[in-house]
Amino acid sequence: MDPVDGAVQGEPGDAGPTPGATPAPGATPAPFQVVPDTVVDWTPPIIGFTNPPDPSPEVIYPGATPWRVQLDDVHADTVRELWVGDYQYSGDADVSGGLTLEAHKWLEVRSAKLKLNGGTVTRGAQPMLKELVGDVTIDLVGTNPEALEGRDLFGQISAKVGLSADVANLAFLDFYLQSAPWLHLSGGVGKLSVDVTVEDGAFMDGSTVAADVQDIVARFLSYSVVGDGQVRLGVDTLADEPRTALSVDFSDFAINQDGDSEPHVRGRGFRVSATTADRALDRPFTSLDIVLDLPEAEVPDVAVYDAYLPRDLGLHLLAGTGKVKGHLEASTGDRLCHGQIDIQAHGVRATLDELTLGGDIAVHATVPSGNLDTGTYDVSGTSLDLRQVRVISGGSNRGEKDDSKGWWASIKLPKGRVATGAPVFLDAGLDVKFRDTVPFVTVFSEKQPLPGWIRGLLGVRPVSGTTRVQMGDDVLRISRFQLFAGQFEVLLELKRRQEMAGKLYARFGKLSVGMALAPGQKNQLQLFKAKEWYDAEPNPK
Repeated sequence: MDPVDGAVQGEPGDAGPTPGATPAPGATPAPFQVVPDTVVDWTPPIIGFTNPPDPSPEVIYPGATPWRVQLDDVHADTVRELWVGDYQYSGDADVSGGLTLEAHKWLEVRSAKLKLNGGTVTRGAQPMLKELVGDVTIDLVGTNPEALEGRDLFGQISAKVGLSADVANLAFLDFYLQSAPWLHLSGGVGKLSVDVTVEDGAFMDGSTVAADVQDIVARFLSYSVVGDGQVRLGVDTLADEPRTALSVDFSDFAINQDGDSEPHVRGRGFRVSATTADRALDRPFTSLDIVLDLPEAEVPDVAVYDAYLPRDLGLHLLAGTGKVKGHLEASTGDRLCHGQIDIQAHGVRATLDELTLGGDIAVHATVPSGNLDTGTYDVSGTSLDLRQVRVISGGSNRGEKDDSKGWWASIKLPKGRVATGAPVFLDAGLDVKFRDTVPFVTVFSEKQPLPGWIRGLLGVRPVSGTTRVQMGDDVLRISRFQLFAGQFEVLLELKRRQEMAGKLYARFGKLSVGMALAPGQKNQLQLFKAKEWYDAEPNPK
């Protein structure tokens, strides 16, 4: 036999039997042929048998009548352990009711009543409830028992539940919030009450789970809200559609960021709420609309935020107190959020190198759209107001001639973007209005005092203009800075990376001056053709 085109053939002109065919009983096996890419059964035939069998086993051995178990009016006292899916009750319980079980066909539980007398409920290794007391009535009708695996069981249950228990940890509610990975609930010690109606595994209208607990922890992104309050999970009909609502209302709270021992915010009335069309008892909510409400609360010490300023900028917060309030709405459906936050800070003190800064700050931050998963936020429409600002030089040769006092500024962000964790996390265009440009003169003259006429030139008030600000982990860049007031004009490029570098051009009528600021060098003054010099001078790198 010679291989031809990958096949092993028999005698010439003999195509051989069909692959996989079974020879007739007693026949001599014919030459064979292997067809490429064809599955071949190489097992030897069994003489006298066919595949499939004829007659079939079902004909030879007819099925037996399925067994059936029927229990009516059953009463079991002092039951020590009950399982429903992966939920376990351990303790004392009484059980009554009826059951019919027919193999492979039927399972029916009729008005099963559980009287729970102070046991414990766990899910896996996690304790959920202690000192559980109350009654549960369960019906389960018309179900194939072979289909009851895992959570399929819950979809067949109808029940009425009236219970009270001690809550050891609210983390079991976190099970329903899995579609919102940036929000978690845990902690909480207190008393819980359950008044729930379930049909086919779904919470029905009017069902309520409520708890008064202490030390609730609501974790949002890298912040934790801790305090005492009330938790409610219930189903209500809104706009003719039943919806499940989960709410946590803090009577008092403190907000900390990860790793901080001192609270950033203290107050009363913080609220977390989440709503969904899902009402299944046994699975996480697939889509959630979440609202965070922060009423006006206290910022005890502005200095706690110093740790989050880029180190290489040389700016440090020393003191100050304030108020904050905010509102945020997010949806796990489109993964987007929107909201705003208002901050009022008073008596703020800070340092920038040898400069001392002080004043009051008001921030109205808006987020028209943001993505909590990626940490990118549109902050267009945000505004910043500075009042009673003073910038004082630490240089001994200044005599406070260039220091500002009572300075103010109004800054708006027509367009801006924040990307948390990115090398440049803020990129925004600004519309600005200043009392005057004295603070910028103070920065440029930190290492070398300026002549009085230059200080006077830059003291025109008020001035307005535009600029672009970029801030990152190790850099602050102010570019395309333009200020105008009648015949007054200021252009500025400034960059801070460990040290300040930049250039400034100022003009009042026909009088103009240019200044350059370079790390480790004295200021360069350009009194002739200042605009030509400014245009030719490279921007700080």
